[in-house]
Amino acid sequence: MKNETKNQILRHLAWYKESVLGISENGTWQGTKYPHILPESAQNKNLIDAGFYSELHESLISLQNNSGKAHWGFAHLNSSQALALNLFVPLSAASRLDVVLDQLSESTSTLRGTLEYVDDEVEGTTFDYCVHGEVERYFFEVKYTEDSFAAAKDDASHRAKFERVYERRVADIADISRDEFFRDYQLWRNIIYTDRAVVTFVVPRFRTDLQEVVKRALDRVKFPDRVKLLTVDDLVQRAVDIGDSTLERHFQEFRRKYLSIGS
Repeated sequence: MKNETKNQILRHLAWYKESVLGISENGTWQGTKYPHILPESAQNKNLIDAGFYSELHESLISLQNNSGKAHWGFAHLNSSQALALNLFVPLSAASRLDVVLDQLSESTSTLRGTLEYVDDEVEGTTFDYCVHGEVERYFFEVKYTEDSFAAAKDDASHRAKFERVYERRVADIADISRDEFFRDYQLWRNIIYTDRAVVTFVVPRFRTDLQEVVKRALDRVKFPDRVKLLTVDDLVQRAVDIGDSTLERHFQEFRRKYLSIGS
């Protein structure tokens, strides 16, 4: 991600904190205060209060108290976890998780969602969201301002885990080398789950860099129909187009917070 784009987003979020949320105090990260970070006492303000606040708040409490998986950086207004909460939980509360699926093979009434979902405790990948249906499961990885999909060091520890956990699974889904796997480690750790779910990468439309990485991977996988690429912008538009006034209010605010950069 270009530094100028990231800086523009962080300036916008700093404006949002002060002008929309009415918070002038800056939060702290590693001993330094930043204008796009909420003070710890106000981190729940990272949840959009536009009609689904109670459901969003309960979801955050569940992550913090039950599973302990709320990120250390949740007070950051560019937190991908906060974005995922604001994106998926209102749709779940409105029983409209079908909006996030490109192809639906079952009744919308059977769909249920799970935040911070781990399917394989041994392998350890955490998906930002999982939609469970009676016929299929759908795993989602959300990116916002992260510079890239994380790489892995080619060291003894990672090589041992590759041989023990990944080698067979990688061979089943793609023809790539160990070096390629390590280069886009986080990406491929998600994609290997296409043997048990549809894996969707959700990124803003302006993140063409991440979109290109996913598209290159699609050329290498054996079952490309099991890997999806969805922009946050398109998902928000689908939600607005439903015609539900509460959802529309929420996602218009979502758009102002996360997507209306430079407007």
